[in-house]
Amino acid sequence: MPEAVRALKTVPSIDDPNEQVIVIRGSDRAQFKHCRRLWGWISHLKMGLKLRDEPIYFWFGSGIHWALEDFHGYNRYGHAGKAFLAYVEATKACKALPDGWEEHVPLGLGMMSYYSDYWLRHRSPLETLWLDDVPQCEVNAQIDLGVTYKGHRVVYGITIDRMTVDAYGQLWIHEYKTAKAFNLYHFDLDEQITSYVWGATKVYGEKPAGVVYLQYRKHIPQMPRILSTGKISVDKKQPTTAPLFRQLLTDMFGSINSAPQEYIPFLNHLTAEEEAEADRFIRRDYIERNVHEIRSFEERIHMELEDMLNENLPLYPNRTRGCVWSCPLQHVCLAMEDGSDYQDTLRSYVGSSDGQYYFNEVLKWRQVLPPPEQVVLPEEAQMYAQLIQESQQLPREGQQALPEQTLLEELSHGQGRW
Repeated sequence: MPEAVRALKTVPSIDDPNEQVIVIRGSDRAQFKHCRRLWGWISHLKMGLKLRDEPIYFWFGSGIHWALEDFHGYNRYGHAGKAFLAYVEATKACKALPDGWEEHVPLGLGMMSYYSDYWLRHRSPLETLWLDDVPQCEVNAQIDLGVTYKGHRVVYGITIDRMTVDAYGQLWIHEYKTAKAFNLYHFDLDEQITSYVWGATKVYGEKPAGVVYLQYRKHIPQMPRILSTGKISVDKKQPTTAPLFRQLLTDMFGSINSAPQEYIPFLNHLTAEEEAEADRFIRRDYIERNVHEIRSFEERIHMELEDMLNENLPLYPNRTRGCVWSCPLQHVCLAMEDGSDYQDTLRSYVGSSDGQYYFNEVLKWRQVLPPPEQVVLPEEAQMYAQLIQESQQLPREGQQALPEQTLLEELSHGQGRW
């Protein structure tokens, strides 16, 4: 095993840049348990090799996180969509745009515009926690694990997307996820959720009530399609919502009551999908962890450290069928197994990186963000704000409120947890 893989790397402490510490993160733990060989190559604790062509979802996810960080924090840009566009311009200035970024710009802009202009208007935005005039968004912390290795403290690194306070004074951690589809069956076993509750307890001195798990589908709500016959499509697979469908019916027929009866079942179907904390495109779930789970989590960390800090631990591969889609270096691993020049293959996929790469390169775009006045929100991105204004005029004078409208009004007044 090369010495570069054996050695454990250190990085400057957040609290004292002059102190070098060993940082364990949730991603390291997950990667270590998934495949030790891959962990040895790409973990910042080991070789810390950086993929030459990182998947575009890293760039896209960072943009969404920044947009939400600004929108729920200092709100310099006044709109989550504008903050996302500022991120695009900043990464462009740093020449850090991945292949295919152009098609992801309207997607991110649409997702953030829908969230800030429409989805959040019908639900509680929840109050961001501020400490010493600093919004608790994108909070980076290093938690001392009470362990030293070769004279260096071992700390657990976490990044909390956002902290909020509910009406009862309880703290809630917000976690943002973007995906093609909602994932609802992993909450009980999600180590990341548990780590946030444990970490926030250490950072803020009190146990949070839980995690607000926010999922954003990578789809943009659109107006219903108009068929070649002139009728409105009632295809249940089209990316639309009850308010958008209702608005189109109103525009075409003057009111919902005047619309043909054939459209009402589809309108009711869309309305039934709207919940107090979710619709087709965004959902919030409230996940809790008890004190025993938190203690058990900390015990597991220390048990795993015995292996992760062992520089003589064999870093063997975990070869499964999942490697085809989950391993970015599977060709390197195959070359190592069949006796090919795997080192040459490895060099073609990755570049060297030191422990400071994340801070020196990945976050460089934050230093060149354009001023808010230079970021213009495209007219098409303002559709959801216009929809809000028009919907406030409904029901019109002389019209009776429809059942689906009543449901949306109940949702907007927080008939759920809040």
